[in-house]
Amino acid sequence: GSLTVWFAGRLDLIAFKVYAAANPNRRDAEPGRHHRDLVDLKPTNGELDFAIEWMSTWADDDLIAAAELVTQEFRS
Repeated sequence: GSLTVWFAGRLDLIAFKVYAAANPNRRDAEPGRHHRDLVDLKPTNGELDFAIEWMSTWADDDLIAAAELVTQEFRS
């Protein structure tokens, strides 16, 4: 059979980073890494909206609220 490979694009990466920065249950070896990655990525308002919309399809209200707080810093 054939192998299909998918890669995460910029929107996916930003969404994953917003989730990771907002998730209080993460046990990262380097605290703040995901927030710093978002600073470096310089997400647009549209990209941040995408991250929140993606999380709203599966995350609970508390995690979405935490993600909205994370994204506020990056909105212009």
